[in-house]
Amino acid sequence: MLLSELELSRLLVAYGEDVRLVIQLFQERLAATSPVYAWRSGRLDRTGFLDTEQTMEYALHGAGCTVEFNARKLVSFDWDETGNYSFDAWKFKLYTDSIGVNCDVLEDQYVRTLAQSYFYCR
Repeated sequence: MLLSELELSRLLVAYGEDVRLVIQLFQERLAATSPVYAWRSGRLDRTGFLDTEQTMEYALHGAGCTVEFNARKLVSFDWDETGNYSFDAWKFKLYTDSIGVNCDVLEDQYVRTLAQSYFYCR
């Protein structure tokens, strides 16, 4: 499905806000420690909940995590070597699919270019 630039921009902003929320919740829980490092060093379970209501379930993997909001919306991302999160079109597609928006962004250079302005220029 071809989305307008405005629709795509709104999705990228929403995804970025959700990623930042997840990062904030991990930071509140772990202070400055990387969640992946905390997991690998045995200080954090690989899976669990980020909130006391147990509506945000996380799973750490490789260099990142996937969080499922309210057993529906998926937010998945990786941290780069500097500790910042990085945009990945496949993980963005997981997000859009989970909220019921069908858009094929995996090979779209336009989406990657637009994402650059939301994920690396803030």
